Amino acid sequence: MTDAGHRRQAIIAGRARRIGWPVETDDKGRQWLYRITRPDGIRVQLHSSPSDANWEKAVLKRLNGVHRLFDTAEHDEKQRREQARKTRLAADKASMEAAAARTADKAAAAHAAVTRAAGPHTILDADHAWILTPHELPAFRQVIIGPELAAKILDTANTSNRHFRQRRADEFKQIIEDGEWAVTHQGIAVDTTGTLQDGQHRLAAIRDTGQPQPILVAVGMPPANFTKVDVPLLRTARDALGMHGETNVTLLAAARLIIMFDRYGPETYARKGQKVSIDAIDRFVVAHAEPMRAAVRRANLIRQEIRIVASALAAAIYLIGRTAGHDHPAVTRFVDDLQTGADLDRTDPVHILRRQLMRPTVGRPNTHVILAQLIKCWNHRACRNTPQAIVWRTIDAFPDTILIPYNNEETP
Repeated sequence: MTDAGHRRQAIIAGRARRIGWPVETDDKGRQWLYRITRPDGIRVQLHSSPSDANWEKAVLKRLNGVHRLFDTAEHDEKQRREQARKTRLAADKASMEAAAARTADKAAAAHAAVTRAAGPHTILDADHAWILTPHELPAFRQVIIGPELAAKILDTANTSNRHFRQRRADEFKQIIEDGEWAVTHQGIAVDTTGTLQDGQHRLAAIRDTGQPQPILVAVGMPPANFTKVDVPLLRTARDALGMHGETNVTLLAAARLIIMFDRYGPETYARKGQKVSIDAIDRFVVAHAEPMRAAVRRANLIRQEIRIVASALAAAIYLIGRTAGHDHPAVTRFVDDLQTGADLDRTDPVHILRRQLMRPTVGRPNTHVILAQLIKCWNHRACRNTPQAIVWRTIDAFPDTILIPYNNEETP
């Protein structure tokens, strides 16, 4: 049988594993490579050298039986995965909407109380203690902030904001100098921890011009609001991750790839232009910080040895570890071999992929292609295949199944 035939047999075996049917592999020199057990107990063997030229059709016919067991199981599995995806997305949306509603209710109640107490047009002298002391609930005041207080807020509370844009501050300075400053709903915001969330450019303009200005101050704002303020003004996911000490662009890109993989499966490449919200990336990184950071660190080391997109490699390391176990010996060896390539047989899928990646090419490697190749490389190893090349074309369905090695031995 040709290598293409062996690959087709491995694909059929992988499909059977995906729907939960037991699959055995022959490692004792018998005449079959895989033996699949149907739910009714009937075993179907895939021979190493089938005599029938139409062996694939015959195998699928035996797997289906009279009641089309195989087709039905694959259809049910596809429906289950799609329903799980929709349920997960619906739960995320409901959670975000509920949180937004609670915040809006609290903010409205607090604002109404301040308005009743002080009147809607009252301008108060700025109380630096009120501004810089953490508040559990939102509160609002229209105050006059002078240059000294502006500088103090920037020095003590501006610790987890987005990158400072001098051009933006200069725009506000020009507004002040032209006498065009006006109080609007956009002022400064401080979150529940006492950290400046929005308004650093306005405060810098007041500090630098030396001219006090009236401004609306909001305190006790939820930290999660950081990703929702001034979105058109370059407030990026990278800025949001900075709140949690994350500044690595590779981490951000890898998280987006993983979210796309989980959401769209075989359509991951077809949906590559789909936007992933800042909130979704932020929640994912915070929830999976430790394995994500470990994957990024290892990917950056491997990138020093072979030409590869670090974000795609980090996403692959995380996804494979999540499926097979981050501490699984096969996962450890796979990542080690990608980095060093030491003592690998020429037929080993990792050796073949490393050889492909080290070939000189023009332009930047495609991130999605690299991720697909890494998943296919792992799957080949898990099936003990010996492919001639690790190939994935963008017209193909994205490889959304990551196989688990047959046993707990170090070599998959």
